[in-house]
Amino acid sequence: MEYVLGCMDSHGGQKYENLYSCVCIIDKIAEKIAYGEYIEGEVFTQLRTTPGERGGLFRDPERARLLVKKITNITEVAEKACFVGLRTNTANKENERG
Repeated sequence: MEYVLGCMDSHGGQKYENLYSCVCIIDKIAEKIAYGEYIEGEVFTQLRTTPGERGGLFRDPERARLLVKKITNITEVAEKACFVGLRTNTANKENERG
């Protein structure tokens, strides 16, 4: 639920089209990665900007880098598959740049 609401916010707000697409994304992510592995990767993603020595735990391990990269790749593929025909914020920004 939290993922879907965050996804909707980042793609233009709480509209039916965004709800459908964001649910689609989380379903596609679930097809590619186990829930526990996804949660671990999300922790690394969110805490890797923690400053100082404590944040090093979330930035340096090879597993952290691999999980963050895996989740990023899976999410990008899922977004492309689920936002077919809809203009996402990313697409809007690219169009605004020229």
